[in-house]
Parts: sequence; C-alpha cells; structure tokens
Amino acid sequence: VVITGQHRSGVISARTRIDVLLDSFRKKQPFTHFLSFALNQPAIQEKFLQFKEEVLEKCSKDHGVSSSLFQNPAKLHLTLGTLVLLNEQETQKACDLLQQCKEDFVDQIAGGKPLTVEVAGVEYMNDDPAMTDVLYAKVHMKDGSDRLQVIADQLVERFVASGLMLKEWDRVKLHATVMNTLFRKDPSAEERNNTMTGKSSFKERESFNGRNILKLFENFYFGEVQLDSVRLSQRFSSDASGYYATSGQLTFS
Repeated sequence: VVITGQHRSGVISARTRIDVLLDSFRKKQPFTHFLSFALNQPAIQEKFLQFKEEVLEKCSKDHGVSSSLFQNPAKLHLTLGTLVLLNEQETQKACDLLQQCKEDFVDQIAGGKPLTVEVAGVEYMNDDPAMTDVLYAKVHMKDGSDRLQVIADQLVERFVASGLMLKEWDRVKLHATVMNTLFRKDPSAEERNNTMTGKSSFKERESFNGRNILKLFENFYFGEVQLDSVRLSQRFSSDASGYYATSGQLTFS
C-alpha cells in the first residue's frame, strides 16, 4: 500500500488509520500459528492411548464421553501462545524473533540441554467438572525447577511486545490437551482458552461429565519427555510425523 498526499501530516494520519484498521482486523481473525512444545514421543503416545482406552472402558456411560473427544496422539503438545500471521513477512518476523529469544535468554536458562519434563495427572479448564469442555494433562519439570515456566513466560512476553501475539494471561498455563469437545466436530481443532473466538461456537459445544475421569485418573502417569525445541506450528496442518507443520523453530540442545 502506497500512501501519497500533499501534506506530510495527512500521509501520517492515513498511515495511522490503516495501522489501526489492520490491528482490529488481526484481533478478529482466527489464529494461524502457535508456539508449541511437541509431546508426541512414542512412549507418551502409547500411554495416552492407554489412557483413552481406560477412560472409554470405565467412563463411557458418563454424559457426553465418547472417543471423538480425544486428541490425536501424533499432535500431543503444549501450547505457549497463539499468533495471527497474515503473510510471509510476518511468519519470517516470528521465526527471526524465535532465534533472537534463543540468543537472549533461552540458551542461558536451558543450559544447552533438553528440559526433562514429566506429564502426569489430569485437570479441567472450566468451573464445573460435570460440564467439562477441555481436559488436559499437567506437566512439570522433573528437577522441580520452574525453568520451563520461565522460558514460556519470557517467550510470550517478547512475542506480545513485538505485536505478533495478543496478551491473554499474566503467565502461560502449561497444559497438554487430551480431551476437547471441539474435537467432536473438527478433529483438527485447536483449543483457544478464551472467548475471543466468539460466543456462538461455545453454544454448539456439548460438554461432558468429567467427574469420574478426574477421580479415577487424577494421578495418571503419561511419562517423561525431553523437550529440546520450541516450534512455530501451523494450525490445521500435518507434517510427515503427523505433528503440526513447522514454520520455524528454536532448538536449545
């Protein structure tokens, strides 16, 4: 877009108005990419499938529980934050920012080694366990440190400051979705844990009763995983491994 005019102030004003329009447009768009840690190692996938089998065996009579709710094991991941990238330049800007974060703080925090994380226990997103929409597995650093949380929070902070990501929470809620009512209609759906996607989609979701699942599987152990990269993942996509296609990544091991 080229703006021409007789007065500098008029050109600047037009530019500002276009920027404001772009910003409001971006806020209304469904997100295109997200920062993720992949959790789809074979051992975790195997335990996840065991979890699915046992839940369906013990809880299939509970309201709304069915096999269509479960995550695709090849796509198990932690979401750090979502982005709306509208063209190649913005995608490149996000990739460059990832590399900058690696140099500025990630390598120092990770110490050049993968982070060993345990995935264990389940928790739900909303207020009433009898009306659950998202059930997720909890993650924590095996050494008890908060390094994973610190990396996640600082990455999101930098991406928000760059204008590529909207601030949603004070800190990143590290979670691996295992069941989601959005998967019922669209197995490739990605959850977004706020109402920015519009109220209508929430009315269409059929919640499930997660009380028994929470009781029976509160300490279910999904396994241990080595996290060695943050990926800029494309929504609604798959690579050869079945995970989301990667537009760029930051490796720290």
